[in-house]
Amino acid sequence: MHMAEPTPEDEITLNFVVEGDDIRTQLFEITVCLRNKFTRVRDVIQQVYWTKRQISIYDLILYKANLSLEQSRHAQLSDETLLWLTRRVASGWSSQLDVDEDLLHIIVRPTSRHIINTHMTITPSLPRTEFEQFIQKFEIDRSKFVQSVQAKKTSSAVVALPHNFLEQQGDNDFINIGSPVDKARLSIVLYHEVFGRFIRGLRSSHLHSEVYRHTEQHSPVPHLDQVEPGNPQAKDDLTQASLCYLSGDTLQRIKTNGAEADGVIAGTNLAYLLIMEISTGSSDPSIQAARSYKRYWSNIATEHWLNWCCCPSILFAITGPWMRVLGAIFLDRPVVQPLTDFGWVGEDLSQPSKPDNMVCVFHRIDQARIELDQYYRAHHPPAPGESIVSPFPYLTHYLDSTGQVVHFAYRKSLCPANPEKSIFLAEIEDPKRPRPIVVNFVRKYNTNAHRLLAENGFAPQLL
Repeated sequence: MHMAEPTPEDEITLNFVVEGDDIRTQLFEITVCLRNKFTRVRDVIQQVYWTKRQISIYDLILYKANLSLEQSRHAQLSDETLLWLTRRVASGWSSQLDVDEDLLHIIVRPTSRHIINTHMTITPSLPRTEFEQFIQKFEIDRSKFVQSVQAKKTSSAVVALPHNFLEQQGDNDFINIGSPVDKARLSIVLYHEVFGRFIRGLRSSHLHSEVYRHTEQHSPVPHLDQVEPGNPQAKDDLTQASLCYLSGDTLQRIKTNGAEADGVIAGTNLAYLLIMEISTGSSDPSIQAARSYKRYWSNIATEHWLNWCCCPSILFAITGPWMRVLGAIFLDRPVVQPLTDFGWVGEDLSQPSKPDNMVCVFHRIDQARIELDQYYRAHHPPAPGESIVSPFPYLTHYLDSTGQVVHFAYRKSLCPANPEKSIFLAEIEDPKRPRPIVVNFVRKYNTNAHRLLAENGFAPQLL
């Protein structure tokens, strides 16, 4: 099922002018969807203005005019006519019938402008302009994905059946879960610290004895045999109660946007910290958890988070006595990757005294939940408008050869057609000497070979 394209009735055409321009020669029009917020209108105006005049305008403030061209010369801009970025176009114009095509509809007040020298044809477009285009495409792709998800109500358990999953992965609302192999993305470890800390924590064997006692006390496995046969609900209830203690908070059943996972821990203002799925049939619980993550974070109630960050969550998938932990982020679509293999959580008669692995996993789940809760609390409410950081890794500095910290800002991906390649164009944040750099994330790198090539002019300088 494909997402429906906007119909002509959903669209509206408006005239705008930038404050200070001659309205007789520099009046432009845009076409936007009535459902769009004015954040989208702002981005469209930036793009149209740059295309028409080769001038980039930044930090736009939009005002509703609805004035004749003559009246607009004496327009008074005030808070009463301010078009708030969080509101939708329909709040200002209910339909195209509400628009007089002969009027000026929007006056734009930019905080700054930057003129591109169009005569120097060999000069590439500035990183800021490329950055704006990259962000705009990212936001449009994400919006289309969310709308496609909201239009479908298929349950996660049904989608997770093998034949249904392959069909869904060929549709517009596929998720990057590594299956099929072309549905993979960069490591989520690059996008939030919680995932790297979780993995490093699993390698540590230094756990307090109290952690072992807590896990042993609340493990559901020794008590499952006491449950009346033929009562799967009782087993589910026991498992869920035990996992509440082990994960450190109450697992709730939250139904929204077609999703109802077996357990959810939600933090500040509907920030989904942890999502659990238990498979009792032939569906894959990892896929169930990934699909539930997609639906929870595509809900309109979480739009403020989606516009601001990559929405990190911890997922865990259970089938019988096996459990797996995954991490998830939301870029232009969800990216879900395993943080552990499927681990045996039942009693191991061959090694009854070695519960180390699962004890460590449950402890790290609890630590990750706490870290994510602190992350969302520290940024609640999110800053107004949309963030520009969510498409990029969280690492934004490095140490130079003198040991000084150098900060940089990402501008775009250099390999958009190959999302597995983690190579980005960035710009050093130095007011006196800003300069472009290439940031490449690799597991291993031969720095000696690179320096040799750089010395002979065959590679850029290695920072």
